[in-house]
Amino acid sequence: YQEFIDYDEADYLLALASTKKTLSFNPTTRVIRDDESEQITVISDGDATANTIASLQIKTYTGTTLTDTATITNSLDPNSSDDNKCLSIMVGTRDLNNSTLATGSQPLITATITSYTIQTLDGNGAASSELITYNIDTNCSKYEVTRFHFLNRLGGLDSFSFKMKRKLSETIKRDTFKRKGYMYDAVYTNNITEKGRVTYDTMTTEQYEVSSDWITEAQSEWLRDLYDSPEVYWERGTDDIVAINVQERDYRVKTIVNDRLFNVDLSFELATDNIRQKG
Repeated sequence: YQEFIDYDEADYLLALASTKKTLSFNPTTRVIRDDESEQITVISDGDATANTIASLQIKTYTGTTLTDTATITNSLDPNSSDDNKCLSIMVGTRDLNNSTLATGSQPLITATITSYTIQTLDGNGAASSELITYNIDTNCSKYEVTRFHFLNRLGGLDSFSFKMKRKLSETIKRDTFKRKGYMYDAVYTNNITEKGRVTYDTMTTEQYEVSSDWITEAQSEWLRDLYDSPEVYWERGTDDIVAINVQERDYRVKTIVNDRLFNVDLSFELATDNIRQKG
């Protein structure tokens, strides 16, 4: 309720020559790896004179040096349909390199690019959303990265990677029935391979524990949206996304004053059981 009464739609409705917010509490300076997917969600009431979400502008940098400026055209005018008034725009490193550019050249994200910015432009070429900066993480890790996409409290989709350890365990549920441990065919035959208790239904649930790298206070506050999200998905690989359920029942926002350096842990399970044997 408190979040509802504090919400002001005017902060998020994109307009001509504005810098309105995207639907996220994620800090506007972010870290992304060199082959990850991510999206921003924006809303607009439209404007009779021009498309408020006409294009996405991307600027790439090597250090502080501007390398390229590119745009991706949006053909979905909010004025033409209510369906076009809420858009999810793919802005991850992998997404941008697979996009069709109106200006600029591919690949946008190369080995020499250290950061990039994204911002929506209106039909007049002026900014219509806040500027978001992505710093590209090219560090290698001995751990498998676990990346989540989740519904935040504003209705947008956010993403976050846990870059440290990942542990797997399984809960196994078996149903059995009992029978005689011998066979009868004119005479009784004892057979050590025959079972007196037979498993006829086996179901497993995969459960995981993951740990993040060091995070900031702003990220700790924002990640509340992951821990209490009703919709969370694990990107196990390109085009391999599965639904999960977060197991944590409490989450504490951490601060530098109280916790100094800190990270977060997350326990989750796959939202669908594995049916090994169906009775």
